[in-house]
Amino acid sequence: MEQDKLQLFIASRIKFLRQQQGISQEKLSELAGLGSKHIHNIERGKYNFKIQTLSKIIKALGVDRETFFDFKATELDQETVKLLDLISKIPTEQKNDIINAINTLLLNIKNDR
Repeated sequence: MEQDKLQLFIASRIKFLRQQQGISQEKLSELAGLGSKHIHNIERGKYNFKIQTLSKIIKALGVDRETFFDFKATELDQETVKLLDLISKIPTEQKNDIINAINTLLLNIKNDR
């Protein structure tokens, strides 16, 4: 895997795992003991990081190395990532309403097939 592709993979895995857990970039930076914009810059590919930094991030995400470096992990398309990002910024009560509505839609789609 080329270096730039590896960096993109790492950035997208950090973002995916962070969003999956509902953690903001700032909160993950804090949990990993990094500067407030560190995760933002890594996810945007604007920062070359050290292995020690990656190790702190993996630990802060609460996953093991094997899970983090699962190259077969399903990647989300950009529209899904954008939707997850928008949903993660909504207050909890409204977020739960949206998630329930999406689950209902998906069930209806599944039942219509």
